[in-house]
Amino acid sequence: MMKRKTTRRDYDARFERGMRVLKKMGRENLMLNQKALYPDMYEMSVGHLFGDVWGRPGLSLRERQLVTLAANIALARPSGNHSHYLSSMHLGITKREICEVMIQLGNYAG
Repeated sequence: MMKRKTTRRDYDARFERGMRVLKKMGRENLMLNQKALYPDMYEMSVGHLFGDVWGRPGLSLRERQLVTLAANIALARPSGNHSHYLSSMHLGITKREICEVMIQLGNYAG
């Protein structure tokens, strides 16, 4: 089967879907420093990461946020977590739930 070429319309739709996801998360102003530094990277991040990955069916935004928090905590990422904590609160995830994720995770990721 031949893969069809991605059009600008497809790319624009992905970007718009990504912006809708970011707005639902309260993060529509996220990554503006990336946009100023390198607009193409910003458009790829919004279109692919938030439009294609975060916008997929199968998990709710709340569930995806919990998974992302767990991954960032397990990897001991020194940056990026603060915005995910804020998104968590915006999506209704409580501080207690975040602490429970840490307890659960600490026994598996160390």
